[in-house]
Amino acid sequence: NLPVTATDCAADWGGVLTLDETGIVRSSCQDDPTPRSVAPVLDYGHSVQVGDITCRSGHKGVTCQTDQGRGFTLSRRHQEAF
Repeated sequence: NLPVTATDCAADWGGVLTLDETGIVRSSCQDDPTPRSVAPVLDYGHSVQVGDITCRSGHKGVTCQTDQGRGFTLSRRHQEAF
């Protein structure tokens, strides 16, 4: 599962997930997240690869994972690290 809320976060927690190339998933403290109107959209059925990380979007959510199979799934109902 994802890390617990940081006690020193005075802003929103958990709206942004990060995945590094080693497969570590982190939830972050965001005091000024990118507005949805300017954030890039990954349409259903599409994928994008950056380095060793691939993200795929589907009707059940977005899954991002490393080439080694570590990552996370994010949907409107839940967040899960694996």
